[in-house]
Amino acid sequence: MANNSFRNQVAELFKIAARALEDTRQFKPYLDRIYEDVIGALRLNASHDRREGTLEEALSLKNGDSRDPELVSRRIAALLPYLCEGYADCLSFSRMKDVDRLADKKKTQDRDTYDIYGIQLWLSDANLMKAVEAWESPKHPLRKVWEKKGITVKIDNFIVEPKRHGYRAIHLNFTSPGSKGKSANLEIQIHPAAMMHTYLATRIPYKIFRSLKESLEIEKGKLESNWNEHEKNVVHTLREYINALYEAETHKAGLIDRIATDHSNGPRYQNEKEAREAAEKLAPTVDGIIKLYNAYCGRLNEFLEAIEDANGHYAPSSPS
Repeated sequence: MANNSFRNQVAELFKIAARALEDTRQFKPYLDRIYEDVIGALRLNASHDRREGTLEEALSLKNGDSRDPELVSRRIAALLPYLCEGYADCLSFSRMKDVDRLADKKKTQDRDTYDIYGIQLWLSDANLMKAVEAWESPKHPLRKVWEKKGITVKIDNFIVEPKRHGYRAIHLNFTSPGSKGKSANLEIQIHPAAMMHTYLATRIPYKIFRSLKESLEIEKGKLESNWNEHEKNVVHTLREYINALYEAETHKAGLIDRIATDHSNGPRYQNEKEAREAAEKLAPTVDGIIKLYNAYCGRLNEFLEAIEDANGHYAPSSPS
């Protein structure tokens, strides 16, 4: 009976996710107008390079390609001329969330689903991040324009208050009225183009971190005291690695002073060099975790059993 109940719950979540995805597709023209508002407010080139799909797809990165720094650097170098002044001052990538991933996200009740339709905006000028921060004020003229249209916006400033695993960007989470009394959500993520390499380098570690953390929270609860030492060790290692890479790039981009002084995830390293050394020290262990995870094709229970068997010794030569 318990298994049937769980299957029914999963099926219901899938139906809810599928309906939300279909509603969002219907309202896409309304949501694209909000994006045009953002481009206009930042005085960006209206004919900038906008692509359907993810950044990884634009760079033709597959499987573990994003972990190859030389390959990523070459692909980014080929893409960045599009950011040259006079052609485009930003790049953007848009996608609809996969229905399976959306259903998974809805299992964790406190996770928002603004990003059913998501757009990433990569800015050539990192100083424009400060202009976006000004929109946090309810009195900002742009907020007034959206308010008159019935559009609400929630701004998550992960430059000033980085996520615990170090991620840095500004997310604009919109709810827009559509037709027939319904509404739809849009998430616009705004990134400095200088952080593109770090974003890509952390994608695979982050996906494993996210999958493992969500699975543990569902099965054992959010209190880490309920997790065993091996589970905590893997989660913490991945988190610290991602954070070190992001903090190194934040130092380099001159954005480190933007972090709120009282924020719980304040700067941990004195400079870029110290942060990169911390990431390099963790890299072999992270590579081992990734190989072990791939060996079990993302089957988390088997992966966790293997982690326990490895007893913390997940070197790059772990079983494949």
